[in-house]
Amino acid sequence: MMNPHTDAEKRRALIQLSSASVAVILVLWILYMNWMVSPSVDNASADAGSLDIFNNGITVIMKSIETGIVNTYMYFHSTFAESTTFTIHK
Repeated sequence: MMNPHTDAEKRRALIQLSSASVAVILVLWILYMNWMVSPSVDNASADAGSLDIFNNGITVIMKSIETGIVNTYMYFHSTFAESTTFTIHK
């Protein structure tokens, strides 16, 4: 018996179905995020443009990253600054 579908047709169908699945997941995720995230952003009014909201979001993210870096530095600095003693038994 011959297979009526060639490998090229199967590959094309796989790509099309995968793309459609990704598109559906992205749309559902965007709808979910719009439903879950309230538009109450610091320093942004209700009629703020997308660029203002984006810039404010970047500022919040950068402050969070900066805090994380500072905390990580302080942790490792205090860990490595402590004197370590080793006891060797003969």
